[in-house]
Amino acid sequence: MMRVELCLLESVALLALVRPPLPELYIAGSLAVFSILVLWRILGEAVQLEALADETKWFGDGSRVIIFCRIAFRQLSAPHGFEKLVERVVNLCSNLPLGLRVMGSSLRRKKVDDWEAILQRLENSLNRDIEGVLRVGYDNLHKDDQFLFQLIACFFNYQDDDRVKAMLVDSNLDVRLGLKTLSYKSLIQISAEGTIVMHKLLQQVGREAVHLQEPRKRQILIDAHQICDVLENDYDSASVMGISFDTSTIPNGVCISAQAFRTMRDLRFLSIYETRRDPNVITLGGISRKVPEHLVELCFVNSKLEQLWQGIQPLTNLKKMDLSGSLSLKEVPDLSNATHLKRLNLTGCWSLVEIPSSIGDLHKLEELEINLCISLQVFPSHLNLASLETLEMTVCFPFGTPTTYFLYFPNCFKLCLEAKRVISRKRDACRVR
Repeated sequence: MMRVELCLLESVALLALVRPPLPELYIAGSLAVFSILVLWRILGEAVQLEALADETKWFGDGSRVIIFCRIAFRQLSAPHGFEKLVERVVNLCSNLPLGLRVMGSSLRRKKVDDWEAILQRLENSLNRDIEGVLRVGYDNLHKDDQFLFQLIACFFNYQDDDRVKAMLVDSNLDVRLGLKTLSYKSLIQISAEGTIVMHKLLQQVGREAVHLQEPRKRQILIDAHQICDVLENDYDSASVMGISFDTSTIPNGVCISAQAFRTMRDLRFLSIYETRRDPNVITLGGISRKVPEHLVELCFVNSKLEQLWQGIQPLTNLKKMDLSGSLSLKEVPDLSNATHLKRLNLTGCWSLVEIPSSIGDLHKLEELEINLCISLQVFPSHLNLASLETLEMTVCFPFGTPTTYFLYFPNCFKLCLEAKRVISRKRDACRVR
């Protein structure tokens, strides 16, 4: 038993150094021949539990995995009067550790009567599956924290927490307190590196909460058909703050009205993408004329756009722009006014021929990705990017014309190997500082 325990502890320690599927290879290969007894307390990160005991086939016949959840009471056993209530919680959660963690956090410090009321509501509802259990954690949140939960579910899952705070710095939300609350209630986890992680079941709860709101009051639009109605028919959309639009669910494409974005005064996050490649076409009649001035994030991933807009737009609030996978994109718009832009991703824009010179003076740009831009011929001769930390340009040969380049990015600590090679080959033409 001691050897087995040490083996398990070593496996858990290794999780901090590598990613799955190591546990399956390491644990299953080491322990599948044994009958194992695993005792686990839910106190640390759930990823360790999932990696250690995710599948029963990892352990030999007769093995048992016993999980102790101390989140609700912070002690080994339930106080007097709570024993039967705890049994009901376990039954409702179907022995799912995630459900136990969320329910435990939601019921913590509540009285017996509160437990009884919440459990009775769940047991009497038509939706008694695990999603209904997880919904309890969401329902007990303050309305501001509920909205932050929805934003994470729709836009910010697996994003850096500091980046999310920066994206919402001008909103009315106390993001720092909200993230702390969501983490305390086990609705999200924040890794040691600062990555926000929301379980896919909880993400489903957040997206469902958006669907249940009255259409006229929704601040987030994620239903593709409703988005089409809003963008094509000039419906009242003054309250909309974010749009996440999967165009692959629309068989005939969508033509955006020229007036669609004029009424979206609070629009901050616009993400239009395809989860699968198909011949759908988006005609951007509206955004080509007027970009919402409060826009913070603009994403057109895997789009079929050839251009976005013409001329100079008011982009002073824009912090992230992701056009990756837009195979037909031939032109990047003028970004002179995007003075707060921090991330620009042009990866996979195969048809892109020229990077506009306006990018060379984006002093707050931290990440620039231009991988796989195989048609790129013209690159700014002047890059004064004092805040640039990451430059990626794999399979990209931008220094094609015989001119002198001035490259200034003193804080860049991540320069991909291909970028180093390109700059090295053109060393005589580059003045690098």
